[in-house]
This record gives sequence, C-alpha cells and structure tokens, in this order.
Amino acid sequence: MSDIIQILLWPALACLVLTGIHAYLGLHVVERGVIFVDLSLAQVAALGMTIAFLCGADLHGRTSYWVSLAFTLLGQRFFAMTRSQKSKIPQEAIIGIVYAFCAAAAVMVMDRLPEGAEHIKYILVGNLLAVTPHEVIKMAILYSFIGLLHWFWRNRSVDLHAS
Repeated sequence: MSDIIQILLWPALACLVLTGIHAYLGLHVVERGVIFVDLSLAQVAALGMTIAFLCGADLHGRTSYWVSLAFTLLGQRFFAMTRSQKSKIPQEAIIGIVYAFCAAAAVMVMDRLPEGAEHIKYILVGNLLAVTPHEVIKMAILYSFIGLLHWFWRNRSVDLHAS
C-alpha cells in the first residue's frame, strides 16, 4: 500500500494545485464567454514548444519552456485585442481558428522531425503520472504568484470603482 502512495503522492498534489487555480480562473473564463480559450492557448504553447524543438532546443528544456511561454503570451494578447474590437466574427470562432491552426502547424512540423510522432503524442497527451516533485513545487509557486497577482488586481479595480 505504501508503494502506491509513494507513486501517486506527487501526481495527486499536482492535481490539487491545478484544480485550485484552474477552478478559480475557470469562473472568470465562463463569465467572459470565452469558453475554449484555454484549449486554444494550450495549442499555441505546444506550437511554441514545437518551433523551439525545430530550432534545436531540448523538448523538455528551459529554452522550449520560455519559447512556449512567449507564444502563449502573444496568443493571449491576440485574443485580448480581438475581443475588444467590434467584429462580425464571434470571439469563439477566432479562438477555434487559432486552435485548429496551431494544432495543425505543430503536427506538420513534428511530422518532419526525427522521433516526431513520439513528441506529437507527448504534446497532445502529456503524462501526469510522470510529474516530479520539482515540477509540482515549481507549479505551486508559479500558480500562487499568478493567483496573488490576479487577486490583487481584481480587488484593486473593484476598490477604484467603488470610490
């Protein structure tokens, strides 16, 4: 029994960290009516990781992480800009187009690389059971920081409007 606990401890803690912040942020996503933006941004991040890998970076290394993060930030900026504009095209349609484009582009690039099929599987599926203690701790710190920033900015904007 203790072997099972040792194997599942870090994945279970990762699930708690993920659900804690994602439930909170998910409420705001639903409130704003951009339901599938998280899936689309995940594909944007996967495309960034794929391009970093194409340029010679280690798929699990820091360079891939930073390129993936940069793509995600550019994607969220694009979604923020298209949301504020009056358009005949609904926001959800734009989100869907970005999702499909990034998923297809990542698959096309990876298909041409050595061991590309395995990397495509990793990007699309992931493996929560392989999470390390370092990754869980890093994720908890990062998500705590994001949660605090969001809480601070949320309360500040509410306080400013109340005056």
